[in-house]
Amino acid sequence: MLGDISKFHFIPLACASALFLIGITMKHYDDEKSVKGIIITALIFSLLGLFSLIFIFFKADLSSSIYGNWLIKKTTFGSLIAIFTYSFGYTVTQIGLFNTELSEIKSFKKGAGIGLSIAMGLFNLIIAFVLKEVMISFINILIYIGMTIYYFSLSAQWRKVNGQIEGIFDIIIIVLSALVIALIAIKYKSAAFK
Repeated sequence: MLGDISKFHFIPLACASALFLIGITMKHYDDEKSVKGIIITALIFSLLGLFSLIFIFFKADLSSSIYGNWLIKKTTFGSLIAIFTYSFGYTVTQIGLFNTELSEIKSFKKGAGIGLSIAMGLFNLIIAFVLKEVMISFINILIYIGMTIYYFSLSAQWRKVNGQIEGIFDIIIIVLSALVIALIAIKYKSAAFK
């Protein structure tokens, strides 16, 4: 199905399933040690899933089936790359919150909210452009719409601490993601007419 790499394609799918289960079970733990262990486990699954998926994406040979290429490689793999990137950024933020003093949490949240928002968005955009994958940019748009809605649903006090910059960066990433989709579509269209 996926050429010589077929025996490894279960790894990112297993990592995605593990992250889903971690998200469901995390609410049942309230002691700091258990939650921190769960978050570190989620970070490991995020990284393992992301790097194995990028490797498989380059190595998988689905050229024999246009539907397999579109359904598996372009939609499933592309979606998971964007989701693993978001999961990585989220877990890094959570680990940072555990290691931050109570008096410094507002400052950390502001820095992490801005820095990780930019880093995750740009990483997904670069990967989408390099791999020529519209789905990564599309999922990036959905993620950042959710992040923008969350940011503007915060109380006025938290938005004042963070400033408007975090919400503005989220909107900029949404626009850049749409531009990457347009660039990829234009590139594919021009290649088709050559």
